[in-house]
Amino acid sequence: MKKINLIIIGIISLILLPLGVKASDNVTLSLSCNELTLNKTQSCKLYADVASSHTLSGVDLELELSNLTVDSFTKNAEFGLGETDETFNNIVLISTSDLSGRVELGEFKLKAISKEGVKFAVKKAEYSIDEEASEAEPETVEFTFTVKEATTAGSTPGDSGSSEDKDEADDKDESTVKDADCSLSSLSVENETLNPKFKSDVYEYELKTNAKTITIKATAKSSKAKISGTGKINVEDGKTYNIVVTAENGNKATYKIKVTKDVTDTGNKENKDNTNKEKSKESNPNTGIISITIISVITITLCTIIYFNRHKLNLFKKF
Repeated sequence: MKKINLIIIGIISLILLPLGVKASDNVTLSLSCNELTLNKTQSCKLYADVASSHTLSGVDLELELSNLTVDSFTKNAEFGLGETDETFNNIVLISTSDLSGRVELGEFKLKAISKEGVKFAVKKAEYSIDEEASEAEPETVEFTFTVKEATTAGSTPGDSGSSEDKDEADDKDESTVKDADCSLSSLSVENETLNPKFKSDVYEYELKTNAKTITIKATAKSSKAKISGTGKINVEDGKTYNIVVTAENGNKATYKIKVTKDVTDTGNKENKDNTNKEKSKESNPNTGIISITIISVITITLCTIIYFNRHKLNLFKKF
């Protein structure tokens, strides 16, 4: 009987033993940035390394920061965000699936506000491992940083410079990102009408004209972009003219204008000429009277000349 009891106790012990394993033995936290620049926001990623044969489905962290500010925290897409305060001192993540191995918890935007005593500490960590809630050991998991000065043009080594200089240095770092905008804010042909009406996201247009030359005008949305294909151009019927916009980073966009002869415009001009002639007649009603008067005077004059010279001309001779 005693042997049977010992066997049962042994079996129960084997079953309960895994549940007694501490989370700290199964999860190790790490931070992927060990150097910061003073008063400059930088990205740092927090990872949880989960022991093999275990899965992580939830995390509850309590943070304590020294001489650090958190601008933002972006969670891993694999997690849902639970109750998290605005200062990010307490972060709760709930996984949508069981995760194992090296798991990225999220990305912090951190800024060191001092050169000394800069620390990122996890005061408390609770995990859901193998769908069982477990609590880590009470000791603090702490990460320390090396903080370097922001250098500016013209400063000497060891000279931190004013806060304005540091802000300017940050602005210069951000300005190294090249502009990618290669769109136009306006496109037109002088004294002509494009079809359809210009829109920055429409790239093909038609123009009907009988002009021998046209002047293409264009303005880029970005002041850093360059434009080619504008200015005065000799027109060729049926030809497509390309206006190429090149962004600062090399991106390109091509706007096209196809020019064809305006046949309807020629017909309209002929009709206008005929109409103008008719209007000219209508606008001068005395023109007909004057013409008749001139013809009458000429006729009377000829008749008078013929009458007085009838003998010489042997007119009206009796037979």
